[in-house]
Amino acid sequence: MKRLDFHIPIYDWDVTVVTIYNKEDKNPVDEIFKEFGIEDEDAIDNIVYERCNGGETYANAGARQALLLIYRFESTNIFHNVLNHEKRHLIDRIGNVHLIKDEKEAVAYLDGYVSEQIYSNLNKLI
Repeated sequence: MKRLDFHIPIYDWDVTVVTIYNKEDKNPVDEIFKEFGIEDEDAIDNIVYERCNGGETYANAGARQALLLIYRFESTNIFHNVLNHEKRHLIDRIGNVHLIKDEKEAVAYLDGYVSEQIYSNLNKLI
């Protein structure tokens, strides 16, 4: 398992991205779920049975926390696809919580900031 944590200052959100590699990552993910107050047996089963090429996004608007979980992946291209898919869910949820209506700039700046945080630290995830 690999983990990346970062903060989005303008909206005061903390984001954690976790990449799963094998079923041994179950216990560390259980701990992260406890940290975030998440109960998702399906996600744990996905880890235990080493399902791949998917992900989950969890967001707690009250705590301004988000967790992106990326399951084991068969190729780097699939990893990028799943990561971008989950990142889009993150952007949408933050946008909805903060009632961002400006589809031209505010969302684009948020997406750019999140992308910069993830891709400048990609070695912490792959």
